Amino acid sequence: MDGEEIEVICADGIRLVGHLWPAREPAAGVVIVNAATGVAARFYHAYARFLARHGFHALTYDYRGIGQSRPETLK
Repeated sequence: MDGEEIEVICADGIRLVGHLWPAREPAAGVVIVNAATGVAARFYHAYARFLARHGFHALTYDYRGIGQSRPETLK
């Protein structure tokens, strides 16, 4: 099961990319997985799938400038 790609546009126009793994209803809760500094969110996708299978909605996202949130240029 792959997560659904989502996009968040910040107030300053920066685009962040994340993934949402929905749990079967009713969900036990929501877990937002905050990656370690400099680590792409994809590293946590297996954990997010595990959480979704065990009743939690899970969200992963890449910080500004890394992974799928990295712009074409970092200038």
